[in-house]
Amino acid sequence: MFFGVLVMVASKTRATHIIGGELTYTCGGDNMYTVNLVIYRNCAPDNAEFDDPGYFFVYDLQDNYIAKITSYPVSIVNVDHYVNNPCLDFPTDLCVERAIYTEQIRLTPNRGTFQIVYQRCCRTTEITNVVDPGDIGSTYIINIPTDGEKACNNSSVFNNYPPVAVCLNDFLTFDHSARDPDGDSLVYEICHPNTFVYLDECYQPGHLIGCDYAEMPPGLIEYTAGYSYQKPLDADPAFVIDPVTGILTGTPTQMGIFVVGICVSEYRNGILTGVNKRDFQFNVVYCDVATTSSIPEGDHSCDGLTVEFANSSNNATFYSWDFGVAGISSDISDEYEPTYTFPDTGSYLVTLITNPGYGCADTAFALIELEDVLDLGMVFEDGCENTDIEFFDVSTTIFGSISKRLWEFVGVDKTAEQNPAQKFDEAGTYEIKLTVTMDIGCESTMYETIEIFPAPAPSALHTKSCFGDLTYFTNTSTINSGTIDSYVWQFGDGDLDTAKTPSHTYKEDGIFTLWLVATSDHECAGYRDYEIEIFPAGISTAGEDIFFCSASTNTIGAEKLEDVWYYWSPSIGMEHSNIANPTISLENKTVDIEYYEYVLHTTDLNGCKAKDTVLVTVTPKEYIEVSHTPGYCLMDNSFSFEFVDGPLSSDFGFEYSYDWDFGPNALPDTSTQEAPVDIAFNGLGDFNVVLTLTNETTGCTSEGVDVAHVYPYSRADYEMDVTNGCVEFHAKFKTTSIGGTDLQYYWKFGDGSHLDGRGYGPDDNVEGLPGVTYGTYENPIHVYKEAGDYDVFLKVEADSGCISQDTVLIEGICHVDPRPTMMMISKDDIITTLNSTNEFIDLSINNDSCWVYFGDGESAGVCNVFHTYLEHGTYEVIQVGNNEYGCLDTFLLDVIVEDAFIYYVPNAFTPNNDGINDVFIGKGSGVYSFKMLIFDRWGNLIFESNDENEGWDGRGAKKGKTVQQDVYVYLITLKDEEGKPHKLQGSVTVVSLKDPRDL
Repeated sequence: MFFGVLVMVASKTRATHIIGGELTYTCGGDNMYTVNLVIYRNCAPDNAEFDDPGYFFVYDLQDNYIAKITSYPVSIVNVDHYVNNPCLDFPTDLCVERAIYTEQIRLTPNRGTFQIVYQRCCRTTEITNVVDPGDIGSTYIINIPTDGEKACNNSSVFNNYPPVAVCLNDFLTFDHSARDPDGDSLVYEICHPNTFVYLDECYQPGHLIGCDYAEMPPGLIEYTAGYSYQKPLDADPAFVIDPVTGILTGTPTQMGIFVVGICVSEYRNGILTGVNKRDFQFNVVYCDVATTSSIPEGDHSCDGLTVEFANSSNNATFYSWDFGVAGISSDISDEYEPTYTFPDTGSYLVTLITNPGYGCADTAFALIELEDVLDLGMVFEDGCENTDIEFFDVSTTIFGSISKRLWEFVGVDKTAEQNPAQKFDEAGTYEIKLTVTMDIGCESTMYETIEIFPAPAPSALHTKSCFGDLTYFTNTSTINSGTIDSYVWQFGDGDLDTAKTPSHTYKEDGIFTLWLVATSDHECAGYRDYEIEIFPAGISTAGEDIFFCSASTNTIGAEKLEDVWYYWSPSIGMEHSNIANPTISLENKTVDIEYYEYVLHTTDLNGCKAKDTVLVTVTPKEYIEVSHTPGYCLMDNSFSFEFVDGPLSSDFGFEYSYDWDFGPNALPDTSTQEAPVDIAFNGLGDFNVVLTLTNETTGCTSEGVDVAHVYPYSRADYEMDVTNGCVEFHAKFKTTSIGGTDLQYYWKFGDGSHLDGRGYGPDDNVEGLPGVTYGTYENPIHVYKEAGDYDVFLKVEADSGCISQDTVLIEGICHVDPRPTMMMISKDDIITTLNSTNEFIDLSINNDSCWVYFGDGESAGVCNVFHTYLEHGTYEVIQVGNNEYGCLDTFLLDVIVEDAFIYYVPNAFTPNNDGINDVFIGKGSGVYSFKMLIFDRWGNLIFESNDENEGWDGRGAKKGKTVQQDVYVYLITLKDEEGKPHKLQGSVTVVSLKDPRDL
């Protein structure tokens, strides 16, 4: 259906007032369009008003009438005159008015292109280039496509409306570009405006609504001889429009009223989507305005080089001044009354053009004579800050004399002296202004700048020095700009130096005055003096040399002085290195005497430093080696001890004394012999023997420690946490044997297996042995493979220290029970989900109970059993049983359940949207991938789906109407979950009932 619309026809009276207009539209979605008409009229008092209401007509492309829509203007306003020429004197009685009509319409989609038409009578009778303009109207038409890629298009809209009046013989440039909301490409051209023949029967008195139709197809206006739509007016150059930019240009050469048509075509991807046609009329008028240029003359004798120009021109809007300076193009201005500074004295012809470039332009000239009456001059030189600088006035005059002068040192001072001297406190650039007045009244001012350079700021640092030290000076002088070229140092003791950073040795202590002079690259000098004090030399006493025993503690140094800071280096062995008498602990781990030289550094309150040294001699620690006979059993033990001389006794000839301490368990318990013998201990264990060795020459002592071992006799024994088990019983043995040294173990497990430190080890796999042994020699684990009672034998033996052996045998300590033998079979190793019940058959022996775990979370307490699996997959089935001794056994087997593939396709359906059998769709299980194609009896594909849940609803290709009752062919290809392909092909009958969606 078609809703809403517009097309306008004049009502009541026949009027000659239409100037121009255009018709556009925008798409709002959901098949809704907004149509806009903008139309202009001459609103002089005798002309008819805008249509109220007006009418829009809708036609198809074959000019068949569809609808008529009434519309009322939403806006009527006066339009300001667009004047782009200062020569144009716009007529005061010309009134232009604009009306806007807007209506929304709904267009049926996919019904092709609709024509929206508005017609209105009549055009102005004074039009020059049209035949019988008072008897023809204007037709505004726009096409709206509703199908394909053009659906929901938006028309282009012109950005500006042309000027109503243009000047004769004036070149016109007008931006006639448009904008397109869809971003389509736009092409511009001059085109043929539309018209229609005035119908009297549509405008009878009292017949307010006009005709019920438009004149279709609309006609094209007929141009008078010598004119055409391509040459709509007399012009040289002719009027043309740039097809890309929309810029309209041309120079009219004949006065009159001319109708012009402009079209903008929209292209999308190279396809024409629409054309917007506008027609309007140009009023070409004579624009001669009385414009005169005039420059008043004046006296410039005392004005110097800057001249203020007056302007006495008439009826001008734009101005172009040229001040006549030869060789440059910048001596111009567009101001009304400019001010210009000439580069030199002389004669200059000044030109003024009013309204340049227009037909009403005019030109005036003025000769300007500039002559120097007063020649100013000043002489000075750049200088240094805080220094008097002389300035000289060297100004001269052509006639008359200088009556007064004023020097201005901007920001500093001013004076009326002829040749003043001026001092500047800070460096920088200063403006010098000299104003000279003549006795004839002429006054002139000149400006110069002077550069005042900074003087260096001398500055220095020096080390705090003592008598006999070298004093170092650090130059920290600065200058704000430039560089410092030279320095002079006066040290106050008669010596000089010109280095930047000197050093100096004073020959006595005391206070001296230091002078530093720094001179810059501009010969500016700075001065600075300091007082420097040289202090007396410092004092340091490190004390007498001293002798140390290794690992002993002693004190070095001398009596502490007041107000003195101490520091020792190196600080080896010192607890504190910043006191007068530090304590030192030193250990000599070498075989030679070591020497340490300690340096004491002192600093007094004045920072004066001194140093002294002390020598510390450290003897090495004695190397004591004590040997004794090997360990004994407790009974009749007797030990001998011997001291092996250290290297000091042989290298330096020292004498020693010996002090042995054997402890309270020894007899005797002490000795002073060098190598004591027959020392007996009355208990088991390890006994420390201490030798204290004293160097009789140095008094240094050293200690040596040895251990005497008294061992017990060996004893064999073991224990078990668990002694009973089933076949494959892992028996764990833990030795509790004792011995003085490491023991050797020999085990017999009662089943023919043995473990021997000198024979089979715990990791050996000896073929033919009834059991398997692992673990360690001390604590083995033995696996019994047969039922029975077993005797276990252990022998231990010590082969060093107290050499002895012992054995133990525990009869029947291990009891091993037999296990049942579990076994079953599956009637079918592979089944499918169509018949997923499987039978399990028990083949077990010697078991009292049986359980089966089916691998899917279910289980049974009997082993001859049937079980049904609900899903496909591979299941591990576990059989478990035990016997009268509580011994268990298990058996495993796998059962495979494969997924069965099933898919059903119906042979008819009724797509009438009643909710019953409306969709052709298959059903099945195990579908992994899916594709369905539907063909009509001629082999045309009318439906396609890749979704097994999306069926055919009976509608034709591209979701059109429901197909007619007939037999259709389907082709379904799919894969099951195992990846196997399946192909289903057949026919389905469409039982056609009326679908409400097709009504």
